[in-house]
Amino acid sequence: FDVLRDLNTKPSHSLSYYVSELVGNELLKKRWEDASLLYNVTKYADWKDRVTSRPGNVALYYALLRELRPNIIVETGTASGSMTSFILAALEANGSGRLISIDIPPEAGKLTMDLTISKDEIGYWIPKEFHHRWDYQHGDAKLLLPKILAEFPVDVFVHDSLHTRTHMTFEYAVARGLMRENSLIISDDILWNNSFEDFLALHKQKGYAP
Repeated sequence: FDVLRDLNTKPSHSLSYYVSELVGNELLKKRWEDASLLYNVTKYADWKDRVTSRPGNVALYYALLRELRPNIIVETGTASGSMTSFILAALEANGSGRLISIDIPPEAGKLTMDLTISKDEIGYWIPKEFHHRWDYQHGDAKLLLPKILAEFPVDVFVHDSLHTRTHMTFEYAVARGLMRENSLIISDDILWNNSFEDFLALHKQKGYAP
């Protein structure tokens, strides 16, 4: 939780506490079990294995949000909603907050994607009980992201869409230009290229990785 220290915020709980909290989330567990059968997902042995095998994901997409209690989060690249479900679970546990997701349904073999999901299946890992905190906007982030960031006081931006250098650089720059001070940019798959590292250096920002 170095990011919390640098924001002069003392963590109220440890990462292991939030791992246990997620493991015990019955809504997420039930949806994971149902969707795993429906979509024939066999990557993890069970829900506990799903959570505990990726503590970095818990730190970024759940624990950090539980600690900071953001009001508005914007995410690009929902797809099946694996990490989106963690984000929404954090907001639900906080009892406040809204997530705006921007995405175009992925097609395997196009734009670095390895799976195909229909528009109706976007976010299939998300329990229906969390949908009241979720605003899914179908469309291109190049058009929608600047509009949404300019319209709403966004606390956290999550990049998980097209992982090309050009697109990642675009999304980081838009977020940096339109978000308030002390807001956070979270990015998945930063090792695909050097765009995140270059962004930090250009803007003299500090980055963290689990």
